[in-house]
Amino acid sequence: MPQDRNQKSSSDFSAFFDKVSWFAITAVAIYVATQLNKMSDSVTNLNQNIAVMVQKIQYTEKTLDEHGQEIRLIKEKVYGGRR
Repeated sequence: MPQDRNQKSSSDFSAFFDKVSWFAITAVAIYVATQLNKMSDSVTNLNQNIAVMVQKIQYTEKTLDEHGQEIRLIKEKVYGGRR
C-alpha cells in the first residue's frame, strides 16, 4: 500500500508539474508575441518618421540648390561675368 501511495503522489506531482510547465511556456510565448507585435508597430512608426525626414531633407536640398542658382545669377549680373 505505501508503494502505491508513493507512485500516485509521484504521478500527481508529475501531472501538476507538467501543467505548470505548459502554462509557463504558454505565458512566455504570449508575452514574446505581444512584445514582437509592439516592436513591429514601433518599427512601422519609425519608418514613417524616417520617410518624412527624408522628404524634408530632399525639399531643403532642392531649395538650397535653387538659392545657389539665384545667387550665381545675381553675382553674374552684379559682376558682369568677372570674378
